[in-house]
Amino acid sequence: MVDSAACNTWAPRTPSIACLGCAPKRDGAERRHLLAGIQAAIGWARNRICQLNQQSTGLHMNRTIKNNRTKSSQANSQPLRIKPLVLQIAVVLLATYGGSFALAAPTGGQVAAGAASISSAGAVTTINQGSGRAVINWNSFSVGNGETVRFNAPNASSATLNRVTGTLPSNINGLVQGNGKVFLLNPNGIVVGPSGAINVQGGFVGSTGNISDSAFMQGGAMLIAGGKGNIQVLGTISTPSGDITLVAPSVAVEAGAVLKAGAQINLVAADQVTLSNGAITVTPKTGEAGNVSVAGTLQAAKVMLAAVNDNLGALAINTSGMIQAGGVSANPDGTIQITGIGSATTQIGGVLQARHSDGTGGAVQVTGHDVNVTGAQIDVSGTQGGTAKLTADTSGGTVIVDSSRISAAGAGGIGGKLDVTGWHTGLTGISTLDASGTAGGGAIRVGGDMHGQGVDIANATGTFVGSGVTLNASGTQGNASAGKVVVWADDTTNYYGHLQAHGSGSGSGGRAEVSGHNILNYDGSVDMAGGSNGGAAGSVLFDPSDLTIDAAGSGTSTGFTGAPTVPASGATFTAASSHISWQDII
Repeated sequence: MVDSAACNTWAPRTPSIACLGCAPKRDGAERRHLLAGIQAAIGWARNRICQLNQQSTGLHMNRTIKNNRTKSSQANSQPLRIKPLVLQIAVVLLATYGGSFALAAPTGGQVAAGAASISSAGAVTTINQGSGRAVINWNSFSVGNGETVRFNAPNASSATLNRVTGTLPSNINGLVQGNGKVFLLNPNGIVVGPSGAINVQGGFVGSTGNISDSAFMQGGAMLIAGGKGNIQVLGTISTPSGDITLVAPSVAVEAGAVLKAGAQINLVAADQVTLSNGAITVTPKTGEAGNVSVAGTLQAAKVMLAAVNDNLGALAINTSGMIQAGGVSANPDGTIQITGIGSATTQIGGVLQARHSDGTGGAVQVTGHDVNVTGAQIDVSGTQGGTAKLTADTSGGTVIVDSSRISAAGAGGIGGKLDVTGWHTGLTGISTLDASGTAGGGAIRVGGDMHGQGVDIANATGTFVGSGVTLNASGTQGNASAGKVVVWADDTTNYYGHLQAHGSGSGSGGRAEVSGHNILNYDGSVDMAGGSNGGAAGSVLFDPSDLTIDAAGSGTSTGFTGAPTVPASGATFTAASSHISWQDII
């Protein structure tokens, strides 16, 4: 039986195994002390074995030269067989009781600026802050399962900067809570485990970079720079009236994780970031390889993802979870901004949903050298449709929307605005772009605006619309008229999709253009009909130098490597009540 009295003392150089029997009964401080002792014992055992190995090598040589001393040499070498056992026992004990020892709260806290006090009682560490801002340097900052770190600040606008100066990452498996704003800076990395929760009223900033004490205490623009470690979230972070900002070379929100902010969520993978009054400025550096991935859930008034990555073919941003930007009474923003900086790809999956607090559609903006939207739902619909804009680099980038739905539908009003463009622009699979509205259709622009003369959208060089793609800007109720649909490329457009811009009741059909400045290969359908109650038909313009009615086209390949022109001899084109025009712009 284990004698609990043996637990009352601890000698790191002569550990008593009996003291481990009481580990589950000890408070956090005692367990941390015990863990430190075992770790010290392991280090001592490893060093001693190294010394004994060296001695053993010498003894083996002595046996070879002086056989008459073999007996004493073997006696001296016996510790080599005993000490590995010490190491093995220590390792087993650490593995066995590691869960108990994980209850390690922050250690070595020293107030470097401002006024604050640190106290510990059982499993709760409390920081009482007497000034509006304070800086605390910690040797380590982790929170075990069942432990709590509580920040008591003067008010919600107060802020506490916690900087880790030791070598261990921050593992948050317990609860961090506060009534102000909490900063956690750890160059070794930050992990919020599945049982971890950060719940701070005023906001949370987590980074593996550093902020100077003077910049923080002044409260103005703050440069976060020099991050090396990464950030991973598997638990929850909640800031009811503030922002959540995570900055590191790699930021990952895993499946099952939830980030919920009353204001804004910012996930940034970059070496240098400036925070100023809620605004974020990213300063790219050549050769950076940052990435942001979201498989969990983000909920905020505004969501901003940004990554700097110069590795062509790599993923700068990858989303497969749920991202919701919904306005609240204090902040009706409803905006999602996803920005890939550099040569890498921005990949969108899962759900992006943006809506204002009044029920109108919000805004989604996705940019990158290449943008790949696959199996995604982008929803900016509402009582009035919102806006969604997908833009790849027009000097060599590609934007692909594959097997996805993008909706700016107006359920009670006019449809919104959808823009998709890049140097190569492709819509493939069973995809739908919907800007319809019960009171009138909105606008869809793929590859450019009418005649390629848009001032707020760049032109594609090549555009492809596959046979499973539907573009809808119809007016759907009452006497609603349809909106506008444009498919354009400065060089070649391959169009095999289905365009709908019809009116309702006495509403008129919309306006459409399907053109390539040089070549248009066409084998799709267009519905520009007026409403059934005498609505006027709409108009569609084909405006290339060469028009091919391409009955031989497959409509399944983007053809970005160069699609052949199929002769139009014998082909026919028919339309019911729509006005169809063709003009040579050369």
